[in-house]
Amino acid sequence: QSNFLGTQTLDGKTNINIPTFAFVAVQKNLPGKWKNGSFSAFLNRANTFHYNMNYSTEESNTSLLDSYLNTLEANNTPWQDLASDDPAYPYDIFLAWNNYLIDINQNEEFYSATGLEPIYQSYQEEVSGAKRETVLSYGANYDDKLYVGAGIVFSRIVYDKNTTFIEASASGDTTTFLRDYVYKFKESTGGLGVGLNLGIIYRPTDNFRIGASFKTPTRYNLDIEFESSNVATFTDTIA
Repeated sequence: QSNFLGTQTLDGKTNINIPTFAFVAVQKNLPGKWKNGSFSAFLNRANTFHYNMNYSTEESNTSLLDSYLNTLEANNTPWQDLASDDPAYPYDIFLAWNNYLIDINQNEEFYSATGLEPIYQSYQEEVSGAKRETVLSYGANYDDKLYVGAGIVFSRIVYDKNTTFIEASASGDTTTFLRDYVYKFKESTGGLGVGLNLGIIYRPTDNFRIGASFKTPTRYNLDIEFESSNVATFTDTIA
């Protein structure tokens, strides 16, 4: 539940999954002084990224376009940087520039297409994905004196974030031709990682044990993709 400028919004999301699964197999009567060993496979949902968030209001006195103008002013960005083949701010401000939501006046100063009346705003954010781990390990017992084990960890990350932002001018606003615009942004991250675990315990006597373990960092190869769009609607005449 959210409360934004006096407007309450309630939302929820259901996610059903199997978080953990394990399998263990034991070996007995091994050659020599090796007494037994065990192999295990462990599947684990280490993290979940599922959530929804949204809010809306019909009485906002500020616009997302205002933040764009502030960014351009703070960085002294010339309008030519938005009109080049390799534009500045390609995922947001550049799209607003192309849709005439932001333009320049005769003095080459930036201004936005928003009017003077309060506007409708709606923001929705949906995130999905998880981090899953598969661990394959083996351990053995040598003469009840030496215990050794090793495991390899395979990790997979999937993260998707979709946001939708809508602004609409008041129906009676006579200070702008802008009716509304919809800005969407999508971020996708995915990849695989691998790590190694090693352990050893030595028991010289029944009451004394010495142990050591080693764990490597999990190294990931991740692909990150961004996608955005902006659709604006203008009226032919001011209401």
